[in-house]
Amino acid sequence: MKDLIMNPFVQGLLIGLVVVIIVWLNALFKVGSYKREMKKLKEFLNTQMEINAKGNNALSKELEQLKEVNLNLQTTVKTWQTKPSRSELRNLMVYNRALEILFEKERGFTTYWQQAVKEAEAEIDKSDKGVIPLVKKMITGQNYSSEI
Repeated sequence: MKDLIMNPFVQGLLIGLVVVIIVWLNALFKVGSYKREMKKLKEFLNTQMEINAKGNNALSKELEQLKEVNLNLQTTVKTWQTKPSRSELRNLMVYNRALEILFEKERGFTTYWQQAVKEAEAEIDKSDKGVIPLVKKMITGQNYSSEI
């Protein structure tokens, strides 16, 4: 047995086996640490994806709200940009003069007129707010500011 251990081939083989075992054990430890690190990275990635998904959902909801507000504002701007024609301005001046004459001749007319104007303004304000009146206006083409 001593002769066998003293044989240079066997000694080289034993040294090689010891080196292989050391390298193999080192690789096992590294694989374990890589697996733990991979697990941590997967958890981190899942957390980041959840956070991003929540942020994207919130942004998409905000975008939809802003689109709705933008549509309402565009409709309002288009309404305000319409200019009255000469005939409409003439009718407005005629109605204004007629009201002045009625105010001069009929003393009780003023209070009834002011009440009617307030009621009409409240009605118009109610009908101008919200999405449903906006859709009705878009479908029917109704525009209060050009009728007044």
